[in-house]
Amino acid sequence: MVNADPQVGEMLSKVLDPDEWEIGYASNNTAALTAAQVQPFDLLVIGEKTSGSEDIDLLRKIRRLHTPTRVIILTDESHLPR
Repeated sequence: MVNADPQVGEMLSKVLDPDEWEIGYASNNTAALTAAQVQPFDLLVIGEKTSGSEDIDLLRKIRRLHTPTRVIILTDESHLPR
């Protein structure tokens, strides 16, 4: 999880089976990309504290590293690139 609200992390930890999923946290997109270079992720959840364009850029970089990584970007419409 990148820069996500603590409530989102808490909810995901309740929903995802800890025997199947390991939840990691990154404080920003740069830290998430660095972590992804070391270990691939099955799912990346990006919080609403960054701009949509920054998140799309991270998505592109992650996909170049590990094509099957799924990404969920939590944002409102005002942050999406036009």
